[in-house]
Amino acid sequence: MKRFMSLTAVLLAFLMLLSGCSMIRVNEERDNAVVVATVNGKPLLKGDFKELYTQYLQYLGVTEQTAVANGVDLKAVRETLLDQMVQQEIEWQMAEKFGFTDLTEEQLAEVKENFYKVIDLATASYLVDDEGNPLEDPTPEQKDEARRKVIEDFGVDEAGYMEELTRNKVTDLLFEEMTSMASVTADEVTERYNEMVESDRTTYQGNEAQYEQAINNGSVVLYVPAGLRYLKHVLIAFSDEASDELKELRSAESAAADPEAAQAETNARRAEMAKEIEPLALEVLEKIRSGELTFEDAMREYSGDTQDPDSEGYAVASSGSDYDTMFVTEAFKLRSVGDISDLILTDFGYHIILYAGDVKAGPKTLQDTVKYGYDDDMKVKTVTVYEYVESVLLDEEKNTLYTEAMKLAKEQAEIKTYPDRVKDVGQ
Repeated sequence: MKRFMSLTAVLLAFLMLLSGCSMIRVNEERDNAVVVATVNGKPLLKGDFKELYTQYLQYLGVTEQTAVANGVDLKAVRETLLDQMVQQEIEWQMAEKFGFTDLTEEQLAEVKENFYKVIDLATASYLVDDEGNPLEDPTPEQKDEARRKVIEDFGVDEAGYMEELTRNKVTDLLFEEMTSMASVTADEVTERYNEMVESDRTTYQGNEAQYEQAINNGSVVLYVPAGLRYLKHVLIAFSDEASDELKELRSAESAAADPEAAQAETNARRAEMAKEIEPLALEVLEKIRSGELTFEDAMREYSGDTQDPDSEGYAVASSGSDYDTMFVTEAFKLRSVGDISDLILTDFGYHIILYAGDVKAGPKTLQDTVKYGYDDDMKVKTVTVYEYVESVLLDEEKNTLYTEAMKLAKEQAEIKTYPDRVKDVGQ
């Protein structure tokens, strides 16, 4: 009997070895099929919860092993995500009632177009010739190939991303339906505008450096402190190789035995590198000063910076820290609007700076313009302050209406959750 049992055990062990992977898969499939919640009888599965959980940790930039050390309460995360799954299902069921889940061909084409708009943001580095210069008029075939390379090189899950965008489109249709009655009045716009101006005055008056940082981060600020200048520049840039070398030298300075000596050595090396770009820089400066080129045309033809030649310029504070110290110091030595600097050397290359104007201090009016939102081509829009404030108020009103509608739908839904069934996720 003992011998029979031992042989049986060996045989079972051998079979498990041969089919171990499939057994693990079966167990995983069973685990993924566990119902963790129901919404009006519709089961929500553990496998979908696991996927949502993994995505959320990736969004936080942590792993299951590092989450606790970074102050992440995994138990609270699981509770929040389970509630989020329920909320998403409620939204989906409401969208089904309105007929939004069956997208038209036109709507599906829009979803696909939006997918490629995101991909196209990364195709610029692929649409180049053999020498690395941007293609002036790429063909449809070249654009398609660039998209294919972006998807492949970045490991984009095209099907998964399209599915997510499709669900987002359905949710957007539901949102617009549930918030179609939202509106704001001119008096409400004026009242909120005055509140925003006063808040920004308190924050930024006498603190132009903070203002500079805020607008460079894309914030809309309705009160402008005094003391800022609009600056344009032509950058005759170092080569990528020279820039990389300078970055390495700068990063090593603080760890050097004598940081000041290391900094002096880096500056000397930079001066040596600058000899390669100095002839071009002098040529461009002469063309600007002689009138052969307007400053804006020189920017278009020669500058290695992305600054828009047709813009007012960068709004720069003398006490700010968003721009190179030497760049700022030399720019504020210019006495009058329209003055042009000599060549200014920084780690980016040679700059030629134009004192383009003074930033008007004080509150922006409702007719002034600001950069806010994106158009259909994913470019930042220019809108009036009135339109900006109106948009903020309208978004708030819509969010309030939608939140109330979802709260009511949740109260009316038959919901069952089983938090104990997900407590092992992440452990």
